[in-house]
Amino acid sequence: MSDDAKTNEELLSENEDLRIRLEEAEETLRAIRGGEVDGLVVSGPEGDRLFLLKGAGHAYRVFVEAMNEGAVTLSLDGTILYCNNRFADMIDTDYEKVIGHSIYQFIASTDDFGSALKRSKRGKEKVEVLLKRKGKEPLPVYLSLNPLLEDEVPGICVVVTDLEALKEAEKQLKSLSSRLLAAHEEERKRIAGDIHDGLGSTLSQIKMKTTGVLEKVEKESSPDVAELLKSIIPVIQESIDECRRLQLDLRPPILDDLGILATLSWFCRRFNTIYLGIRIEQKIDIKEDEVPDLLKTAIFRITQEAMNNVAKYSRANLLSFL
Repeated sequence: MSDDAKTNEELLSENEDLRIRLEEAEETLRAIRGGEVDGLVVSGPEGDRLFLLKGAGHAYRVFVEAMNEGAVTLSLDGTILYCNNRFADMIDTDYEKVIGHSIYQFIASTDDFGSALKRSKRGKEKVEVLLKRKGKEPLPVYLSLNPLLEDEVPGICVVVTDLEALKEAEKQLKSLSSRLLAAHEEERKRIAGDIHDGLGSTLSQIKMKTTGVLEKVEKESSPDVAELLKSIIPVIQESIDECRRLQLDLRPPILDDLGILATLSWFCRRFNTIYLGIRIEQKIDIKEDEVPDLLKTAIFRITQEAMNNVAKYSRANLLSFL
């Protein structure tokens, strides 16, 4: 029977049937999005297939929703069965308008993604693509695709990493690391100063007074007391030397007074006095003003650590400093 031949009653009946089916579909989608159902039936060339949504009422969904990355579960043809709010934010689309749609409509570079999606059915796959955003430039993201098997019904799990946010986080991390290094070096400098001005100065005064007393005792012919004082002075001197060593290890004053080149030369000379079996060859073709101030401390610390590791863990007899 053609549409023209249909009666008003038949058309009204069909319209009512379509309205009811639409309401049922909308109610089903609402229930899926709200986590009230455990599965979704998707019709395809091979007939109806059941995709289970066991995560709907499980604790791990709380974790997935709290992720900084986007999380998407796909059917093998790319239909979005589930996504977290982070992914919906990435594409500037309401969560309700994402579930049940093909992921291809949200991807600008579909060729690369399509190939990766096919390969991900057999194993893990990674690809960079652009996500479409309303009224904005496409968002570069990194997709990690993994095949999943839920009660023998296959699908694809996708983790979406925002590359712009990742670069910003790396930038902030570098800035934080730089500030931490500066604070660390400032604390080293402060402690070194305290050792020099406090403990080192006190020990030097003790040594001077002990030497003075020793001279007086020797004049008064008190050999026992003189021998005791003589034995104390080397101990005091060792403490003074240890304070100086600690001060230099913490923050050599030459680094602030003369710069990185003088500091490296000083450190190599000091290294040679300690490790006599290691010969050092130096060749530095750079001027002091060519090294940014922010890098001088980092260069010294890296060199210090590297050379100390050579001395401790290698059997080298030559260290080239180029």
